[in-house]
Amino acid sequence: MLSVLRFVPDWSPAQWLRACYILATSLVLGVAILPKRARGYLLTYGARGSKPAVEEGTGEPRQGRLVAFVTSCGQIPHSWFASFYMVSVACSVFWLIQYLTDGRILHFLTTRQAAASAPGMEPGQVVLLWTLMFLQGSRRLVESLVLVKPGSKSTMWIVHWLLAIVFYTAMSLSVWIEGSVSPTTVAATIVYLVAAINQYQCHKHLASLKKYSLPDRGAFRSLICPHYTFECLVYWSMAVAGAPKGELCNRTVIFGLFFVGTNLGVTAGTSRTWYEGKFGVDAVKKRWNMIPLLY
Repeated sequence: MLSVLRFVPDWSPAQWLRACYILATSLVLGVAILPKRARGYLLTYGARGSKPAVEEGTGEPRQGRLVAFVTSCGQIPHSWFASFYMVSVACSVFWLIQYLTDGRILHFLTTRQAAASAPGMEPGQVVLLWTLMFLQGSRRLVESLVLVKPGSKSTMWIVHWLLAIVFYTAMSLSVWIEGSVSPTTVAATIVYLVAAINQYQCHKHLASLKKYSLPDRGAFRSLICPHYTFECLVYWSMAVAGAPKGELCNRTVIFGLFFVGTNLGVTAGTSRTWYEGKFGVDAVKKRWNMIPLLY
């Protein structure tokens, strides 16, 4: 056992988190370059998750049938989305309790991080980022419980669910592991509030739509998935607000943002394809997927 441990890198907790984000981002990019049919089975869920039945003799490639079979196993209710944010809030509360009681887990991680001799956040930044993450998780939990229409039978693959659980657990740690409020921190906090409010408005509009109708209010007039745009802005603002002294941003949160942006970017492309098939190319041809003037 000791001989195996010698090959394990002696990284700080922040470096391990970054490595996990890189791995997860690479997996999403790997799925994104798969053939269209296989990619559809792996990525689509919820309202976009209706997949044609796979039958022998239909011309479906063997690989496609295999992917279809694998993704058909472990389908769970899409309403389980709320559990992502339950985990996020629970993790935030857990780290608060660890801090207030000088818990062993927190002590171990902070000691390991301090040994890396990397620039750290000021105490005020740690409190601010913990608060922002707690508010983000709490708001999304309330939205998931209040805005989701009852009786939905849509599903998602359990792998998507597990990946999201891991992400929110890791992000609850990322926001403070590299720890007076500067003007940059204040500006980033304002961006966070603007993004959070706009994302809520997007989710409220989506919840008010009739099933399988085209959103057309606010930012939806120019973007396919503006709620994804604001999600990225939330984490970008947290990365800037939590920048250690002498750094432009909190690199651990930025690595988390890379994963979020990649994952949502691929999903936004899938959403465009679904909208084009459902409402026609002309209905969304003037809309960007997620990033104005770029994507």
